[in-house]
Order: sequence, then C-alpha cells, then structure tokens
Amino acid sequence: MGKNTFLVFGILAVLIVGMGIVSASITFYPAELTANVQQGHTATITFKIHNNETTNLTNLDYSYESLVSGSNTLSTEQKLTNLQTTIESGKNSSEITYSVSIPSNQATGVYEGNLTIRGKLNGSDQYYNLPVKLNITRTPASSQYDFCGVNGTVGDLRLSDITFSNMGEGEDEDWYLLDNVEIEVEVENMNNNNPVRNVVAEIEILNSNGDDVTGDFGFTDDRINLNTIRDGDSKYATFKIPEVPADLESGAYKVYIKAYSDSEEAQQCVAKSPEMDREYYQRIEVTRENDPSVIVKQATPKISASCGDKNIELPLSIYNLGSDKERSVLVTVTNSELGINKKILVEDLRSGKKKDVIFFLNIPEQLQKSSYTLNIKTYYDYNHGEDKMSELSYGENSYDDLDKTFSTRLDILSCQSPAPTVIAELNSKSVVGTNMVIKATVTNNGYDNNFVISASDYEGWANLVSITPQSASIKGNGTEDVIITLAPTVAGTHSFNINTIVDGKLYKQSVSITVAEKPGLFNWVTDKINGTNNEAVYIIAGLVGILILLFLIVIVTARRTARRPQF
Repeated sequence: MGKNTFLVFGILAVLIVGMGIVSASITFYPAELTANVQQGHTATITFKIHNNETTNLTNLDYSYESLVSGSNTLSTEQKLTNLQTTIESGKNSSEITYSVSIPSNQATGVYEGNLTIRGKLNGSDQYYNLPVKLNITRTPASSQYDFCGVNGTVGDLRLSDITFSNMGEGEDEDWYLLDNVEIEVEVENMNNNNPVRNVVAEIEILNSNGDDVTGDFGFTDDRINLNTIRDGDSKYATFKIPEVPADLESGAYKVYIKAYSDSEEAQQCVAKSPEMDREYYQRIEVTRENDPSVIVKQATPKISASCGDKNIELPLSIYNLGSDKERSVLVTVTNSELGINKKILVEDLRSGKKKDVIFFLNIPEQLQKSSYTLNIKTYYDYNHGEDKMSELSYGENSYDDLDKTFSTRLDILSCQSPAPTVIAELNSKSVVGTNMVIKATVTNNGYDNNFVISASDYEGWANLVSITPQSASIKGNGTEDVIITLAPTVAGTHSFNINTIVDGKLYKQSVSITVAEKPGLFNWVTDKINGTNNEAVYIIAGLVGILILLFLIVIVTARRTARRPQF
C-alpha cells in the first residue's frame, strides 16, 4: 500500500512539472484576445507579454486549441507572428500578432478557446493560457446586403417612415463627434384583418469594410420591442445616440434597419424602405478633427444657486477630439461680475477620450441680476517646460482656434439684502395727549430695492396716528425719511420698534422715548411764561394786577373793621 501511494504521488509530480504552473510570472496585455469579425475575413489582434520574474523567460513557443461556439467549431489555422524566443526579466515583449482566417461559410456566433504560450523559467517548463474570444458575424454579399436575409420583405410589416434627426452641430446624415442623434422608425402592419405579434425593430451599422460596428456608436438600445401591432395600425421605434462617441473613426457608414416578428421572423420581416437613400440602407458620414481640438461638454446647460452659497458644483466633461494625445490641458471658468476666475489642469488626455472635472464656485453675498453667464475655455498644445497653470503656456485655445464659445448659465434663486440702517430722532415734544412726531431715516446698504416700513410694540402707551411713507423704493446706498406720528397716552420712558421689510425679511430697530405728564394750571402758566412771544408779558401783568387788587381789598376791609364802634 505504501509503495503504491508513493508511486501515485511520483506520477502526479511528473505530470505537474510537465504541465507547468499558471502564476503571476507573466502578464498578458490585453488579458483576453477579443475581436468582431465577419465571415470570409481574417481576425487580427495584437498583444504583449510582460515578464514579472527576476530571470529571463526563454524558449518561447505556442500552441492553440480549436475555438468553439456551442456545437460549432472553428478549425482553421491560428497563427502568431513576431513571437520572441526570450523575454528579459522585468520587461515587455515586442508587439505580437495573433491572426485567424474565418471561412465564408462559418456559422455565426461567439467562438472561445485558449492560446497557450510555452517557455522555460528558472530551468522549468511553464505553460500560460491566454483566452481567445471571436464574435463571427454575417458578411453582406454586396451593397444589397439584406438585414432580413429574405430579399427585403416578407409578410405584412413595412418601414413606412424613417427620420434621421441630428440635435448636435452636424447634419442629419453627417455626424460630428458628441452629436446627439435620433433615428425614428414607423413600423406599419399592412394587413387590415390580422395583427402581427412580438414585433421588434432593430438597427445595424456597418463600416466601409462591412464590419458590424453597431456597438461602437453608443445606442441606448439597438433592439426595441414594439409588441403587437394591430391590423392596419403602426407603431414608432426611436433609436437614440446620446453622444456620438469621441473615439469613433471618421468615414462612411451604412445604417440598416429591420422590423420583424420575434416569434416568426421567416414569415414577418422587412428590411428595406424608400425612406432610405439606398432602399436597403442609409449612408452617413462621421467627421472628426485631425488637428488638435479639446472641447467642453456639460451635463446641464445651467446651474442654480443663491447669494452667499459656497462650493456650488459645476461638472464638466473635457473631450480630446483631435488625433493626438494632449499631455496638459488647462480649463478655465470666469465671470468678472461674480469675481470668478477658476482653473483646473487635466493631464494626459488621449485622443478620443474624455475626463470629467468639477469646479467649486462661491457666490457673492449681494447680486443685482437674476442670472449670469459662466465662460468656459480650454487651453491645449502645451509648450513643454512652461507654467502649466498659465494660459500663455499653451499654443491653442477653444475660442481663438476652434471658434467655439463654451458657457453655462448661473441662475440666482434668491438674494438676501443686507440689513438697512434706521436712525430715529424726535421732531416734537413728547407729552401725553399731544401728537408726537419721530423722523426715521432709512439707509439701503445694498442694491436698489423696495422697502415696507411700519411700527410695532407701541400699543401699551400710545396710539399710531400715521406713517408716511409706508413703502419706498430706495437706491443702493440711498436714504429715505419716514415720518411716524404717535399719540402718547401714558407718561414715562417707553420704547417701540420701527420695522423695515426688504426681500421678504423683517428687520426691527428699537427706539426709546420719554413721555411727560399732561400739564395742569401751574404747568400751563409756566409753559406760557417759557414761551417766546408777548403772551408771557400779558400773563405776568395780569397776575400782578390781580395780586394788587387782592392786596387793596384786604387793606380796605381792615380799615373798616377798625372804625366800627364798639359797645
């Protein structure tokens, strides 16, 4: 038993050494070989191998297994060219090319298998499997490629209307990168007696080589379910490209459209229409810049904020539509009225790619307008070695060289004016029973605005007679005099509030006033004496006359009493 066990382990050890071990010794770039290829064409894919070990990888060779899709097998020869026999420690191989020819009658589908790379590392044999996945599609025999495969039309469905609409800068059949495109298709059931069920509308785009590149265009959906179309009725399908991809190759493309019953395509399918310029397809052109071109696109055309808001986000997407990589791109957002001058540096922006940035903006406390324009500009074609944050370090910009103006609107939702200043002074006596006049000077410390003025908290000691004016339009840093008349009813030291309302906010200014008692006779006389006219002279003379008269009466009365005879 012990000998048998030892023999089994010995055989396993030999097998393991012979097969090699898949490890992190090498890395494939890419990690999987994938391609879309049509019948009768050759799939060509390039890759590199990186040796992660501290010793050289030698005696490189390869083998492959047949690629399989379900019950179908692709048995044609697979080839590698430019495979080095040695990859030095810590280095990449040169670019290796994998190719395989597809027979014209090969069944379509996704074929998968492994490419095996063999070599020696540290004196032992190593085996590494690199996955291969090929999507084999139909090849149109001619310009009359029939999407249905049944000579254009079978059954009752018709493509009665097809409309190409470009909402971007290009034309309906001439698209620029980042254009927003919609293709609306009306599918009609010509049978007036029977419905067509499980109807599907589908779109396909082929490049000039006849390759299916539908997936490169970024459709939200290239297959739309219309369900049942009743007899004599029609339905619409809209294929949408929110953004023609920035890395799309320029050139001519053919757009094919079909509608069919998913449950009986052989009996119900239509793939041609007089609405398309070649009946079976519509030609389009995709145009891209060959010169440097860096543009801006934002998710929304406007943002909103209130006065005094901090760190308001402005998200932007920066696209390189040129043919070369831009090592440094400077993006600026400016508005002189808002005091905004922000910059963000974008590094290593490859051709056809985008990078997203977010600007954080602070809004001033006081603003006069309800909306502002934020100006956005890109600077590129960097002069190596110069200050990357300076606009002068770049050879081109979006405004001068592309004649493009990028901007977004900032809507101001609300703006709270600063508190006004209120200074009050007494313009009359403050006596119970007599109207008291206070002049309040209101100063607008903000921009031009409308004010409402009122008084409060006087009810326990006075009655309100009038406020003039009760509302006023006051210019920025301007003033308005307001006359407040109160009728005091209680003597003592009191207070009340002068209220101002501006932009819906209430401000209160407290005012303190001492009210005197209502005067009696002596107070009346005293007041008269303290007067400034001749009335005081007459009062004094009258009082003196009364006193003299009283004195004389007393003297006369005394004398008469003295002469009375006594008995």
